[in-house]
Amino acid sequence: MPIFSIHFRHGDRIAKDDEGIELPSLAEALETALLSARESLRTTSRQMPKKPLRAVIIAGERGQTY
Repeated sequence: MPIFSIHFRHGDRIAKDDEGIELPSLAEALETALLSARESLRTTSRQMPKKPLRAVIIAGERGQTY
């Protein structure tokens, strides 16, 4: 099963997922990223109002991004 990493861009910083997660497809990775982004928005909008979530980056095993 492929491993996908989900990175978050807050302001000018990228919080990298160094472990990744095994998922059966890119479609599953997109769904997981969406759920993670929603959770991140809930927590970071209060904790880091000056560094909002700007982007979610999905990376494959070879570093390719989607």
